[in-house]
Amino acid sequence: MSVTSQKANKAREYETIFAVDPTVDQAEVEKITSRVADVISKLDGKLAAIDNWGRRKLAYRTDKKNRGYYMYLRYYGQGGLVAEIERNLRMQDTVFRFQTNLLADEVDLSAAVIDEEKIQFRRVEIEDNVVEQSIEQRLGLVQRPRPSAALSPSDDVSESDDDFEEDSVDSDADSSDDSGLN
Repeated sequence: MSVTSQKANKAREYETIFAVDPTVDQAEVEKITSRVADVISKLDGKLAAIDNWGRRKLAYRTDKKNRGYYMYLRYYGQGGLVAEIERNLRMQDTVFRFQTNLLADEVDLSAAVIDEEKIQFRRVEIEDNVVEQSIEQRLGLVQRPRPSAALSPSDDVSESDDDFEEDSVDSDADSSDDSGLN
């Protein structure tokens, strides 16, 4: 076997994780992922795994975002493959963070087992009822709306108003007694 054919069977193993703006729908995330998969196939790489981690909270606030869709890709390739993938991710306005790591320096592609089920994009169910608090709310600078207590049929609003008026009349009488002492 020649040296050239041995190098053709050897590749590096990489993983790329990227975060997409959480306001986009999953179809847009799938479109970005398929674009990266196309780049990998065009540059003679092999896609080994795609994993949709869904919408998660970021470790720290970045680009005025607290959450993001996370995608994980594992693939095999040569030289300029990573640079081309990262260039394509930079061109996407909705991708705000990405990171690529080298997992293995030399992998024999003929021995690499690729499961077709692992390279399919899977949608993740997302909880839409998650309410983000603003910084002001988290610091307690803005009052939270108070839940309105439901009135039971036995509660009468007019009685509580009458009690208030009686208390105010009593306090007026007390204040008149105080004025006589002066």
